[in-house]
Amino acid sequence: MNKKLIALAVAGAIAPTVALADDSTTVMYGLLNVEFDRTSATGPTDPGILAAYSQGTAARVFESRQRVSTPLGLIGFRGTEKLGKELNAFWQIESGIDIDNARPPNGTGTQNGIIGSRNTGVGLTGSFGTVIAGTWDTPYKVATVKVDPWSGNAGMHGVLHGNSSSTNDAQQNRQMFDVRLRNTVQYWTPTFFGGLSGRIAYGANEQLSDYNNNCPAGLIAAANGSGGCYQPNGYRQDPSTWSAGVNFENGPIYLGAGYERHNNYNPNQQSSKDDGWKVGGTFTFPFGLKLGGIYEQITYRGLAGQTIKGFAFPVASVAGALPCPSAYCAFGTPDFGNAALHVNSFGLIAVQTIGQHQIRATYAANTSVKVNGDGQSMKARAFNLGYAYLLSKRTEVYVRYNRIINQDLSGNVYGGGTGLNVATPSGQALTGTTLGPTLGSDLTQVALGIKTVF
Repeated sequence: MNKKLIALAVAGAIAPTVALADDSTTVMYGLLNVEFDRTSATGPTDPGILAAYSQGTAARVFESRQRVSTPLGLIGFRGTEKLGKELNAFWQIESGIDIDNARPPNGTGTQNGIIGSRNTGVGLTGSFGTVIAGTWDTPYKVATVKVDPWSGNAGMHGVLHGNSSSTNDAQQNRQMFDVRLRNTVQYWTPTFFGGLSGRIAYGANEQLSDYNNNCPAGLIAAANGSGGCYQPNGYRQDPSTWSAGVNFENGPIYLGAGYERHNNYNPNQQSSKDDGWKVGGTFTFPFGLKLGGIYEQITYRGLAGQTIKGFAFPVASVAGALPCPSAYCAFGTPDFGNAALHVNSFGLIAVQTIGQHQIRATYAANTSVKVNGDGQSMKARAFNLGYAYLLSKRTEVYVRYNRIINQDLSGNVYGGGTGLNVATPSGQALTGTTLGPTLGSDLTQVALGIKTVF
């Protein structure tokens, strides 16, 4: 009798699973990339120049050291359920993994180890395309994500896309234009004309200040009793994001273009608008050579309360702390509310594949970094040269050399989750710490790595 009951129980437990298997699929996937590297930053800007631009006087260097680091690590689960008439439910849960470091770098600032910290969402997909809500790469990011052969490593992120890549809310880390956006709703078109597709996304203004019983640190309750939380200057926070991108991929051709708008990312004035647009692509020749590039323009409008002469301005990590343009500093108090920072950049890539051998090279540079047309010593350039041995379609070992060269008032660092852990947005370390180079430092990294996809 007991054996019969056990058999019935097992059959009852399995039956729903078998039924679901006819209508749904679930897969696990992941990527693990670990490096052993030697990293340093040398040649900081002369203390006298730093002092002249209110950047302190310490010429700190990041002494050469060996490290084990995780340029990119993730594990995910995704699935679909057939709902009939070409309509499917779609879901994905993706989390970051930091192989070499079980605790957050510097104690804060990492999403690794948090379930759903990367592309995570749920939606519907069918002949009309896909609608999804959650946390996801912006269409702007996706537009050229396949151009850089070192994506997730110290590639062109050292200069392009706001010198960074991360998971953010609207308004967090204003300089970033290569993000995985929280609180987003996206629509992806189906593929047309043999390879053309597009995406559009909205990042909700969930951070609209509308509380007064428990205002976040640094904010004050509205005096008029409206229930709002405001900056001490009285401006209300109302940040939101729009992002769009198109791609064409067919055979040896890959093309992409993106546009993104950040509304009211500066809480220190009534209105601010940041725009970024870029185009990029690659072409692969029959003999295994891939050539490509990206051109990008980013403009940050409305800089009030985000000090240019100091290093508190978030966009300082794009090009370091900026000098105070004479047109705005002539009378002592600059009118940054009407100022705009323009950052123009480009990147080039070349990849040669011969059998299991692959040589990869990238170069990126700021062509112009100016505040309302006034700019000096704020540009940076970065190059990366590496060799990879492709053990299989999913696993490779590689060695690479990377260098970022900053002008006197530039503080670019390694982007994309690798390189130096800096303590301030400008790339200049906080007093008393040993992390982060002073402005003007040139960064060098040699790394031996292994990457596998599963």
